[in-house]
Amino acid sequence: MEEEHVGHVDRVLRLLRDAEVTLRLPKCRFFLNTLKNLGHEIKPGRLGAMDAHTRALRQAHFPTTRTHVRSFVGMCNVFRRFLPNVARMAAPLTDLMGSTTPVLVPPATPLQQQAFDRLNGALTTPPILALPRRGPKYVLDVDACGTQVGAALLQGQDDEKLQPVAYISRRLEKNELPNGVTEKECLAVIWASLKLRPHLEGDCFLVRTDHDCLRWNLNIEGSGNPRLGRWRLRLSGLEFDVAYKPGLTHFMADSISRLESGASEETAFNDAVSVFAVRTNTVRGLDGANYVGGPTVRDIGRDAVLSSQADDGHCKEFVKALNAWRHIPFFEDPDGIFRRRAAPDGAHQVVVLASFQKKVLHLEHVATLAGHLGESQSYTAMRRYYYWLGLAADVVSYVRNCDSCARHRVRTLARRSPLTLFPATMPFQDIAVDLYGPLERTAAGHRFILVITDRFTKLVRAIPMDGTSAGDCASVVLDYWVGAYGPPDRLL
Repeated sequence: MEEEHVGHVDRVLRLLRDAEVTLRLPKCRFFLNTLKNLGHEIKPGRLGAMDAHTRALRQAHFPTTRTHVRSFVGMCNVFRRFLPNVARMAAPLTDLMGSTTPVLVPPATPLQQQAFDRLNGALTTPPILALPRRGPKYVLDVDACGTQVGAALLQGQDDEKLQPVAYISRRLEKNELPNGVTEKECLAVIWASLKLRPHLEGDCFLVRTDHDCLRWNLNIEGSGNPRLGRWRLRLSGLEFDVAYKPGLTHFMADSISRLESGASEETAFNDAVSVFAVRTNTVRGLDGANYVGGPTVRDIGRDAVLSSQADDGHCKEFVKALNAWRHIPFFEDPDGIFRRRAAPDGAHQVVVLASFQKKVLHLEHVATLAGHLGESQSYTAMRRYYYWLGLAADVVSYVRNCDSCARHRVRTLARRSPLTLFPATMPFQDIAVDLYGPLERTAAGHRFILVITDRFTKLVRAIPMDGTSAGDCASVVLDYWVGAYGPPDRLL
C-alpha cells in the first residue's frame, strides 16, 4: 500500500515538472492519513464532515438557563423524524423548561447529562448531519446573543428537506461586546458567510435571521450605518437573499449561539475593506461614478483637472523644471495630468488643487461606497492616489468633523459588573423590603407603610409607620417578620 502511494506521488510530481509547475514546499503535505477539502474530511475508505464544522456543538456545555434548555430541545424537535422516541430521550430536559422551574438551571443530574449527550451526539452524526453536495441550495441560519454568535448551515436533500451540514460559533471580542443588537446580528451574518465561503461561493444562498431589519441593513443602498455598509462590502463577492424567521421558530442558530462551548472559534472579525481598484480612463477618486450609487455627488471630470492644473502656478513651475531636465518627484502622465512619485512605495499621486480638495475628501469618505473609514485608514487609502500639502491634517480634520461618524462612533464603556440573577429557591430565604408613602396622616399618626414580601411564596406584610429612620425600619422587620418567620438569608 505504501509503495503504491509513493508511486502515485512520484507520478504526480513528474507531471507537474513536465508542465513547469512550481510548488512551495512549506505549503505541501505528504503521507497524511486525513485530508480536509471543501468541508469534507477524507480518510482511507471514509468520507465525513470536517471536525471544525461540528466542534461548536459536540463540545457544548450543559445549558445553564431555562431559555438555553428550551432552545436546545427546540432544535432537537426540528429533526424529530430522524430521532425515534425523541420525546422520551428529552424527558429529563423538558422537566427544566416549565414556567415554574428556576431561571438558572441547577447542576445537571447524571440522567439529564446523559440525555443531553445523547441528543447532542445525534445532531452531529448521520442521519441528521449530512455531507455538503454540489447543486442543492444552501440555507444559512444565523443568530447572536449577548456574548456569542452562532450559525447553522443547512442544505436541501433528495426529499427537499433541509438537513444541517455545519455548526459554527464563536465568542465576541471585547471590542465587539458594546455593539448594538443590529450590529451583532449583522456581524453574525458576515462572519458566518466568510467562514463558510468555500461552500457558499458561486451559488445563491438564503440567509435566515430573526432580526427583521437586516433585510434592508444588508442592502448597501439602504444602510445608514457606516460600519454596516463597510461590512456589507465584505460580502460583495457572494450572492444571497435575506429572509426573516420569527425567533420562536429559529431554534437552530438560536441554540448554537447560546450554548457555551470550549471549542468556540476564536477568530476575530477583520472589518477592513480592500482598496478599490482603479478603473481605466478615469482619474482615481475624481470620477464620482466609482463611488456613488446614484446622482448624489457630481464627479470631477478629467478635463476640469487638466484645466485647473494648466492655470496653477505650481504646475507651471513643474513644467519649467521638467523642460530643464531637472530631477523632481513630479511628472506628467500620458493624459497630461501632473502626478507625484511618492516615496518609499513609488505610488503615483494625482496633484489635487485647493479648489477640488474638499470634494475629493467627500468622495473618499462620505460617498456611498467609501464606507466612512477611520482617520488612519482614510489617509492610507488616499495617499496612494492623491497629493497636496497638508493632506494628512486635512484627512484627520475631515473625519473628526464628520456628523455621521460622530453619531455612530462606538465609545469605550465604563467597566461594569454584569447583571446577575439571584432567584429565591426556598420559602422565607429572600425577602424584599420597601417603604410606601408619605400618605395622609391617619388617626394613629401613621404616614408610611413598610411592605415586606417573601420572594418565593409572595407572602406580603404591610406595617404602618410614623417614621422612616433606619432604626425604625430595622425594629419593624425584627418585630413583625424575624420574630414570626425567622431571619432571612438575604434582604433586598
